[in-house]
Amino acid sequence: VEEDDADWSRWFPLLLFISGTLAILRFIYLEMEVAKQKVYQARQNATDVDFTNRELVQYRLDYYFSTNRLAKPILLLTATFVLIMVGAVLLWLASGQSISTAMWNAWTFVADPGTHAGAEGTAERFVSFIITIGGMLVF
Repeated sequence: VEEDDADWSRWFPLLLFISGTLAILRFIYLEMEVAKQKVYQARQNATDVDFTNRELVQYRLDYYFSTNRLAKPILLLTATFVLIMVGAVLLWLASGQSISTAMWNAWTFVADPGTHAGAEGTAERFVSFIITIGGMLVF
């Protein structure tokens, strides 16, 4: 039974990373498809449409935040997910911990700023400090 738990704990961080990344990429893809449709419609209806892709992305983000009541929580969850995943990879590289331990530590650094005090080594302390600062901005 312990061997099954070890296999699960080995694959869980990878599955979590892949599922979160796919959800974020799906959202970006769907928004880009809507943007392409809007550009096509605008160019069909008007002859002098002049806007850049940056202006289109800014407009779509503004529209999304003004029409979707869950936009801000989704943005915060996405920012937290990215912070934890990037922080876990950096901790894994800096400290040599297993990726699941690094992921758990990254989560604790985001959720509770005082937990980074136990980090040892300059690289691990620097990474945990950056994750903690990011956690203060998110929470």
